[in-house]
Order: sequence, then C-alpha cells, then structure tokens
Amino acid sequence: MYSLMIVEDEEIIREGLKQCLDWPSLQIGAIYEAADGKSALDLAVAVQPDIMLTDVVMAEMDGIELVGALREHVSGKNIRVIMISGHENIDYIKSALRLQVIDYLLKPFHTEELESIIRKVLQDCETDRRQSSHIQRLEEQMSLSRSMVKWRFLHDLCFRSLPSEEIQQYMDVLEEDTLGKGPFRAVYIEAEADTELLSDLEAQWAGTESIVLFRIGKGIYGGIWAENLQPDRDTITRLLGGWRLKAGVGSSVMRMDDIYQSFQQARVALIHLSPDKQYASALIDYAASQRPKEELMLKEIAQQQEAILRAMENNERLALASTLHPYFRLIGLMEQRSLPYCQAYCSMLLIHINRHFSVLIEDSAANPTVLALESIHAAHDPSELEPLVLHTIDTLTGIIHSRPDQRKVVRDITGFIQSAYREELTLTQIAAHVHLSPNYLANLFKKETGMTVNDCITAVRITEAKRLLAQESSLLISDLAEMVGYKDGKYFTKLFKREVGMNPSEYREKAR
Repeated sequence: MYSLMIVEDEEIIREGLKQCLDWPSLQIGAIYEAADGKSALDLAVAVQPDIMLTDVVMAEMDGIELVGALREHVSGKNIRVIMISGHENIDYIKSALRLQVIDYLLKPFHTEELESIIRKVLQDCETDRRQSSHIQRLEEQMSLSRSMVKWRFLHDLCFRSLPSEEIQQYMDVLEEDTLGKGPFRAVYIEAEADTELLSDLEAQWAGTESIVLFRIGKGIYGGIWAENLQPDRDTITRLLGGWRLKAGVGSSVMRMDDIYQSFQQARVALIHLSPDKQYASALIDYAASQRPKEELMLKEIAQQQEAILRAMENNERLALASTLHPYFRLIGLMEQRSLPYCQAYCSMLLIHINRHFSVLIEDSAANPTVLALESIHAAHDPSELEPLVLHTIDTLTGIIHSRPDQRKVVRDITGFIQSAYREELTLTQIAAHVHLSPNYLANLFKKETGMTVNDCITAVRITEAKRLLAQESSLLISDLAEMVGYKDGKYFTKLFKREVGMNPSEYREKAR
C-alpha cells in the first residue's frame, strides 16, 4: 500500500479530493491532509508520503515554496508531487517543472483525469519500490559474496601458490586493497580444545594496523601482517595473550604471491614447538626452527602438494603413487625421517586436500580422512605412512569424481548463479562460493553440463530478461539491462539479439 498527502486550504475541496476516488482500490491506504504549506511541510517530513497532491496558491507558504522546501528537507525519498491550480500561470508551471513536479492539473478537472495521473504515478512508485528492494538484495548478496571471496582469497594466499594474475582477479572482485603493500608475514594459530576465538582475536587486534585474520578450521586460524608492520616476538605474544593457544610465525616476504611460503613456514615452525609445550600463548618463529638449507625443500614440498592436487583433479589415479612418492622423499629428508615430522606433514596434506575439495567431499559418508588421521597418529614408523596416505587420497579421488557429488556441485553453482545473476559475476567469485579452484570448477561444469559457466550466466540473465520484457511494457531497455546484470545497455541488446534472434524491443512486441 502507498500513502497520499492532500494539501489544500479550502476544506470543501480537500474533503472532495478525499472522497472523489476509491483510494484503497488504487492501493493507497494512508491519507494525510494539511490546510497550508507550512503545516504540510512539517507533516511531510515526519510521514514522508509516496504522493503529494497540493494546491498552488495558499497562505503562509504556497505550493511552489512547499515543494522547494520538501526537496531540501526530504532527500532520502522521492515524493511524487501533483499540483492543482485554478490559474494557468506560466511562471507557476515553469517553477513546477524545475522542481520535478509530476503533473499540473487545472481546476476544474475531471475525476477520470486525476485517476489516470494517480495510476501513472503509482506505476512509478511500484518500479521504485521494486528497484529499491532489488538494490537492497543486491547489497546483501554482494556483502555476503565479498565476505566469501575475501575468505577464499586469504585461504588461497596461504594454502596455494597463487599466480599474480589470479591475485589481481581477486582484488578486482573485492574492489579493495585487502592487505595493502608488503612486506607480509604470516602466522598459524592453534587454540586448545578447538576453541572458537576468531571474533575475540579480531576484537583484540582491532586497533592493530594492517592485520587480517581468517578461520581455517575449528580452533585453527591464519593471520597476515602487512604495510611494513613487522611485529617482533613480544608484540605477537602480547596480541595472542589471554588465550590458551600456540602460534607459528613465518618469515617476512615482499610479494603477495610469496605469502604462501611464509604461511607454510609458520605451519612448519609450529611443528617444531615442543609437543609437551602447554597452550599458553606459546609462540615459535620459523627462523628459530629451521636451517637455511631446508627452505628450498619447503618450496619443493609446496610444489609437490600442488602436483598431487592436479592429479586428483584430473582423476589420474594411476599417477598418484608417482606424484606422492617425491613428497615423502622430501619430508623424509627434512628431518631425516623423523616420525613426528612426517606425521605432521601427512596430516597437513590430507587436511589441505579436504579443504581444497570441501564441497565435493564434506557430506560423503565414505570420506576416509578422519580414520586416516587417527592411523597416521598411531603409526610407529615413517614407512607406514606413504601407503596409508596413498590409499586415502586414492579413495578421495574416487569420491571427488563420483557423478552424484559432481552433479551436486553443478546444482550449487547453478543455484548461486540464479540467485546472484544481477551482480557482476566472475569465475573466481563463483569458485569461492563452492570452495573450488576456478580452473577445476570451469572444467567440472563444462564436463557435466556441456556449457561454460559464462554460458550459464548468460542463459539465466536472458531468461529473466525475456520474463521482464513480457511483463513490464514500460521498462526501459537500459534499466532492464542493469536489472539482469549488464551495465552496458548496448552490449546487452547485442547479446540478447544473438541469443534470441531479435532485439529486446522486438521481443516485447511479439510477447504482448
């Protein structure tokens, strides 16, 4: 329902306007009235009606002055004004036009004439209301999407060796400089008993410049320092103070695509923290835990992790053993086959795989990871670990490439596109939503549907455009384009014609 304000200094005319139309049938519920411009302004500021029907010539403040003051005092809402006057004064009409008055009725007028104008105004109000609701939904979706993309960005920076092009894609989607400029330094945090501390840690660090935190798992967090903020051990210990946790800190890196290296160092540093060390803000720096010659091995381990993921993505199950063996050779060399060290790296590999393919395996009852982690912890010799991990990732590869699970992912992707098609969607953003890498998502979607992700986005948008064209005869093509996710109306028209075989205007005429 909409609201109307009638401003008229003659009571008999004011009452006549209230009674001349069946206002409820026109979806007008509340009707306010005022006998002069000054009281009308005060009331309009308070109630902000959708439509104002006002006389021009009134005492104290005339209709022109009223509308001028209204535009000044009510900026958050477009109150549509219809003026009524018994004088065809050209100056009044010019002033009304300058103030964007919807129409100017001369007394006496027919009821049908007023009703026609009111109906037109209500159509505009309805369009505004839909667009406002649409914008609000978009803002909510964009906020949620940005939050997901930001989490995925931070996660990928720390768990994958991101190429600079992909980093830039993330930055373009986020439209913000999430981390600022280097150098950067990563921290890996484990809380006692899976304690959830993210909001508490964020509150503790709120006054600290250029620190971002993200949740990795239950009781496990990552953090990145930036903007030349290189905290020493005492600073980090103070920031972590008050909670029972352990933290490993990586070395400083200058480039964003090297944050992965710093984060892996932080994880490795934590492994070297004495197992019997109590959870009490215990902290170890990578530099204090590593020998320089092992840094090269750490990079090679990271590369081998990526090779394992690629083999799993491509369903190269016969190649898994040959891909996994160099990984074990490297972690064995790192600490001369120290059992705790190998156990830690095996656990991290399986956790990394589960996070990378989370949307495909999180609901699978056949997921062997939990049992595998228990078996890794119970192993008595490093030689027991390689066949155990190989069997686990082979089973996970089978789950990942099982058709029901892949179809579920495709349904999730399609559902996300259908709910967010009005946004400027990118492959990176959609991949973040389903927690998959962009390349893997693109290949999976193409394999299952026979179309690219962009083809799907276009199909959803064109379908919605056709629906709107059939229902909204007064909708401008440029507005329609924006409503279905295209900022450029000309590009939308060209795309629509390519997909439908006719331009939007022709389709609307045919659909009538």
